[in-house]
Amino acid sequence: MLASWKFYFVRNCRHAKPKPKSKRIVIAYREDDSHYWGFFVNSDIHPFIKNNRKLLPCQVLIKQADYPTILDHDSYIDCTIIYPFAEIQLEDPAILKTVTKDNIKKVVAESTILEEKHIKHILSN
Repeated sequence: MLASWKFYFVRNCRHAKPKPKSKRIVIAYREDDSHYWGFFVNSDIHPFIKNNRKLLPCQVLIKQADYPTILDHDSYIDCTIIYPFAEIQLEDPAILKTVTKDNIKKVVAESTILEEKHIKHILSN
C-alpha cells in the first residue's frame, strides 16, 4: 500500500492534456485500497490560470532547492483539479516536506473549486 503526501511519477498519465505524457504528482489521500487522489506538479502556471483571480491562488510553489532529486527547476502544484490514480500507476515515491503539505492544505482549505468531499479527505489526512 502506498502512502499519501508523497511525490510519485506516472508514466503516460491519461489525465494530461492534450495527450498523455509522464507527470510527477502529489498524492493527497487514499480513498480505499485501490484509489488514490493527487494533484499535478507543473513546471509553470498555465496562462489561463495566471489570468484568473479565482484559480491563481490554488497554485503551490515548490522550490527546486527543496527537492533537488526530483525537480530540475521551481515548479507548482496545481490544486485546482484532483485526479484519481490506481496504485499500479504510481512509481518512484519521493518524500514531500511538511511545509509543502501544509501549504497544499492551506490552499485546499480556502478552495471554492474542489468538491467538498475532496476537501474533507485532504484536510483530515
